[in-house]
Amino acid sequence: MTVLPVPYALPTPETARLPAVYEAAVTALSTCERIDECKVWADKAAAIASYARQAHDETLLRMAIRIQARAIRRCGELLKEIEIDYDRHTNKTDQSLGTLSLITRGKAAKQAGLSRWQKETAIRVANIPAKTFDDAIEGDDLLTITELAELGTKKQEAPYYAKEGITQEAFHRATTLGGHLQRLDEFCRGNPPAGSAAGFQQHEKERIKSFVINILDWLQTFAQIL
Repeated sequence: MTVLPVPYALPTPETARLPAVYEAAVTALSTCERIDECKVWADKAAAIASYARQAHDETLLRMAIRIQARAIRRCGELLKEIEIDYDRHTNKTDQSLGTLSLITRGKAAKQAGLSRWQKETAIRVANIPAKTFDDAIEGDDLLTITELAELGTKKQEAPYYAKEGITQEAFHRATTLGGHLQRLDEFCRGNPPAGSAAGFQQHEKERIKSFVINILDWLQTFAQIL
């Protein structure tokens, strides 16, 4: 995969004024596969943001913060791919052991020049659902990196059924059963028993009767439990 040379991917603070810069940054960062390159993106965007604050250039500042946020998020995404895994970036072989060297998140972050705080921030920002993240940095109320990290630590609200102590499996089972019962109720209301039974052939009737007996027994127990 082709990755743009990071030192040249962003212009200098004095010249970083074109909307096309942001569009190019979004595209390049989405395909970036090296943590250290993402860090360079983030550092350079931070430098542009600092310049923009001094120059009171709100447009440039917002663009820089957005690029910085996306670079940090991409760092986190790459870090989250690593627990204890083979170093897929260098694919080095330890000649003394004859095995691929193992790497952890902490080691990968350190090699990329990230501090422990920067590593945790990146992972927290990467934890934010994609749509929530886009809304947070593309809207008028642009969140700072610190605010994004805080957002990434918040647990997603539990489904309403979980608040009542209902498991996901039980919820799906109940939803399926409710749909079947509703359709059966609608059929029974619109079709008399005699007319419905008349359509079965003689050799099918005993099998249908066994179905009905089993269902009635099950429904009687079910109704008592409800």
